Amino acid sequence: MPQLLDFPNEILEAIFAHVTSRVDETLELRAVCGILLTIYLSLLGLSVSDADPLGRFNATAIQRLLHETHKDPDYFIGHHTVDFLMSQNLINDGERERYLKALLVAAGWVIDFPKIVKSVLRKSDAASKPSAFGESSLRNCALVAAAYQDEVSFMTLLISRDANVDARTRYFGNPHRIAVMSGSAAAVGLLLGERARLPNIGKDGQSLLHVAAGRGHAAVVQRLLSGDRLRADDRDCEGKTPLLLAAAGGYLAVVKLLIERDDVIANSKDREGWSPLAHAVDRGHIAVVKFLMARADVDINSTCNNGDTPLILAVKTGCIEMVTCLLGRRDLSVNCVGSSCVPDVSVAAQLHNEEIVEPLLRPQGVNATCQGIRGTTPLTWIAQSGMTRIVKGFLDGHYGDCDIKRSGAYKALCMAAKVGNLDVMKLLVDWGVLVEERNHVGRTALSFAAEEGRLEAVKLLISKDGVDMNRRSRDGRTPLCFAAERGHAEVVKVLAKQDKVDLTASDYHMHRTPEMHALLKGHEAVAELIWNGIHARMQSTASEIANCDEAILSPQ
Repeated sequence: MPQLLDFPNEILEAIFAHVTSRVDETLELRAVCGILLTIYLSLLGLSVSDADPLGRFNATAIQRLLHETHKDPDYFIGHHTVDFLMSQNLINDGERERYLKALLVAAGWVIDFPKIVKSVLRKSDAASKPSAFGESSLRNCALVAAAYQDEVSFMTLLISRDANVDARTRYFGNPHRIAVMSGSAAAVGLLLGERARLPNIGKDGQSLLHVAAGRGHAAVVQRLLSGDRLRADDRDCEGKTPLLLAAAGGYLAVVKLLIERDDVIANSKDREGWSPLAHAVDRGHIAVVKFLMARADVDINSTCNNGDTPLILAVKTGCIEMVTCLLGRRDLSVNCVGSSCVPDVSVAAQLHNEEIVEPLLRPQGVNATCQGIRGTTPLTWIAQSGMTRIVKGFLDGHYGDCDIKRSGAYKALCMAAKVGNLDVMKLLVDWGVLVEERNHVGRTALSFAAEEGRLEAVKLLISKDGVDMNRRSRDGRTPLCFAAERGHAEVVKVLAKQDKVDLTASDYHMHRTPEMHALLKGHEAVAELIWNGIHARMQSTASEIANCDEAILSPQ
């Protein structure tokens, strides 16, 4: 086994001298130097956990390096993780790039990496025995580093000295993938010109074209597409094509390169059913969206697996420019029901975005009665969001014909009562919405207002003719039951004073009265209010009976 003593002393001393002269540097510098040392150890075939015959671990070199800076040696823990990841081939592109950056930064700070490599190459030419430094490994590692830096002349030198363009270095992978990741078009061109074997698709299922497109390297994409060695519409493990990745990243130049090809599908979808347009809209890449919108072969109404369309995604982002852009297509459908089971307009209303709601209502063909989950319509959500001006325009017919029943106006009244929006409630009641209408579970606007403690809304509703103050829900609860259960004392006071309100009405399941509902939830003061109301009515009734008896018994 090679020992720590085999490690080139001049490199160790250079590292130590450099680090000790920068005692105030950040953890990043210590990490860089630690990684550099670990890499050189691996090139020698050593592991940080290997020990020499005296029991000295190579790890002590890293510990010494960190202790020389009078810093905390916590970073050392990461080297065991690095060693494990590499041995199991679990490293991913992102981590690999970070390690490569660390090597190059350290090389610039500590030693002249290309100079060291050239020196070793010259020595290996003169000597017949292999260098202890690991000649072939160093060449291959240097080739990857040069590819990352787009040092084509240095790459040419290494290749002429038998560096293996198909080699996979332990830490940094294949030079092709690194060159593509870093956007080194010249390096990619050189490697492709060598007719090297293209690396296999990674564990994520991504080819070199995926990597280049996902990082927006248009020049590299063009180089890769110039040959016939890669398929432009391949899918990775998530079903994404290079076009999907480019659109998601907002890389317009790459999108243009790919979508113009005959073998690329403009509406390709990933496993979640997302198209390139959907990805671009969701990420807010307006330039890509405008470009895709201008193409007739792009389906603007394409739905994801959960039912969302590009328009619904745009509404969710809250970007008025994006919504306006999509509304420019005549074949756009504005009545789709998305993942939240409500139409586009309703989604905007739920997000309280009035700037987006109005443009969505204006396009010709909008269906104001389009229903979502539980029969809710756009008017329902607009009313709940308190958009008084739009509700008035809705009722005045500015957004098309509006029928009381089909528009879900009575549900809109319930929602407005629930949030206590008096202006919207007055508009709906004056328009002709009946206050005693019930929703799908038998609840009225009064029961919602009472449950949420909306005192002014309760007063408004009970003042209207024809209101049934004891209208029961499906489970038999009255508005007073809902208010008592929530502990809304002021609402209970107002309702209890109404002669038409039944203070002892019990529900259907457990036969609980409003007083019992209040006690079960710990609202003793509310229960007392109800009891006082019952007691007052009993006394009033007794007094009336006594007066009647007295009138009957009194002589004429």
